[in-house]
Amino acid sequence: MLAVAARLWGFGPDKQRTYEVTSKATTTNGTTFNPLTMTWFASPGHFEVDEEKDANGNWKLNECRHTIGSPEGNIGLVVTNCSNHSQSSDFTDRYYLKDHLGSNAGTFKQNALESRATYDVWGMRIESGNTDYDGMDSSNRGYTGHEHLTTFGLIHMNGRIYDPLLGRFLQADPIIDEPFNLQSYNRYAYVGNNPLAFTDPTGYSKWNRIRDRVIKPIAIAVIAYYTGQFVGNWI
Repeated sequence: MLAVAARLWGFGPDKQRTYEVTSKATTTNGTTFNPLTMTWFASPGHFEVDEEKDANGNWKLNECRHTIGSPEGNIGLVVTNCSNHSQSSDFTDRYYLKDHLGSNAGTFKQNALESRATYDVWGMRIESGNTDYDGMDSSNRGYTGHEHLTTFGLIHMNGRIYDPLLGRFLQADPIIDEPFNLQSYNRYAYVGNNPLAFTDPTGYSKWNRIRDRVIKPIAIAVIAYYTGQFVGNWI
């Protein structure tokens, strides 16, 4: 008998995750998958709900995770017991220390250091050498803020799954975001093979902080200006 872990993901029309099922696959003469836990993503990286099976095989709510956002990205996490909000002990808040790419370099829980990490150029987690701090919190967020699939040594970037050991995605990119850049035609490459300058928040296109701080505010202002003019002409 061989027991292995398996995960199944569902995706919405925007090609972002909507749910995740963790199963235990037991192989004898055939293969049977027994779902053990399930995570629902209201918005990947912003709000998540965990369910798990009890001893009787019934699904029950387990944990809700609310992300604390900021203009610089996610800075913390509030974890609650979904089945019982009556006790203050059912609320746990965590706050992240970020590096220049937005990776979680450390996690504080109840004013104490819970975990810390550094990463190599392609996102492989480098252990700190202190086993007390090398674990990850329940969200498993790490490199550039994405979820680490620690059992498999992979990183789920919502749209696609990334292998930090290879520095490549496991699925081909359906989008060519820069037709005049030859790196864009390598459909498995991560951020045009420039991981020190760019990140990939959706799994489909590279992004940098200059765009967040400069281009996005300008685009929003331009859209608001012309939208206001258009609406004004109809009033």
